[in-house]
Amino acid sequence: MAEAEKVLEVNTRVPLHPQVVDWWRAQGGQAITFASDAHTQHCADACGEEIHDTDPDPLGKRVGTSTAGWPRSRTTTGHRPVGAASEGRSTPERFRPFAIHASFPGMRIRSTHGRGMHAFPRTLTAFAVALLLSLIGPGAVANGAPSDSPSRECATPSIDRLQQWIASGEGTTVPATGSLLVRERHGYAAKVTFVNAEWHVAVVWLGNQFEAQADLSRSRGFWMTYSATDDLYVQLRPASHWSGGDKWLTRVPSTGGKLVRKFFSFSPGNWTTLPELGTPTYSFASALTEARGLVFVGKTPNKLDFRRLRIHGYRPPCL
Repeated sequence: MAEAEKVLEVNTRVPLHPQVVDWWRAQGGQAITFASDAHTQHCADACGEEIHDTDPDPLGKRVGTSTAGWPRSRTTTGHRPVGAASEGRSTPERFRPFAIHASFPGMRIRSTHGRGMHAFPRTLTAFAVALLLSLIGPGAVANGAPSDSPSRECATPSIDRLQQWIASGEGTTVPATGSLLVRERHGYAAKVTFVNAEWHVAVVWLGNQFEAQADLSRSRGFWMTYSATDDLYVQLRPASHWSGGDKWLTRVPSTGGKLVRKFFSFSPGNWTTLPELGTPTYSFASALTEARGLVFVGKTPNKLDFRRLRIHGYRPPCL
């Protein structure tokens, strides 16, 4: 479902269970929707009448079943669910259903309740924002969900139009050198195995040739679908400082060998250095303006499988 970019509906039980939403994001889910069909006791018995509920704890207290046969709750907003008998009455503006739609990880929230903004919708909207913000860990950024439509692949083997996935020959890898691209049922994958406890290097040229570079200064980051049996790092290497290990990098966590989809932000706070590899003499911001490649490095045995790599705001040229 996540890979197909479906939207997950989350029931508006209070309190919400963040584990469910966290699981959805970990699987690559891009969006969720919160929808309310809660009711008050008064609305349950006389849908369409003005509500004057003074219950000091109005949220989520189920109080039985109404004469119409549908559940009722003590809340300050509600509507008769689809299929319930309306007895010829229209639903007042303040009791109309509402839904809150949010995209990972960017907090693009849209409320579809009526024009009258009341306590429960406002509270739920704020709660949804707080919940989603709490679930954005390292590697995520506001508005980072991939909004770009999938690009047509190149005539030659590619993954999201990236044609050059290369084993550099540094460290013991399988394959030792050359292209990592192999045919899969629905396209191509880039596969490489790091062998032994030594530094290994696998390269992706962003412009599909060594001399090319890309300005990613306005990009929010990239989505990657991959599997890894151990942690590794990805370096953003600029054209002016291509060689050497002293680069800005971010951790690519192990997936236990399972394919997952994860967002990696270009927010400077998510990129760091390793003392063992050295400290770069240039800023991360400057590297973004002249990005030549993403370089995957690791010092432990690892089995890597890359299926997707979509960079926000950037469309690689096919060669």
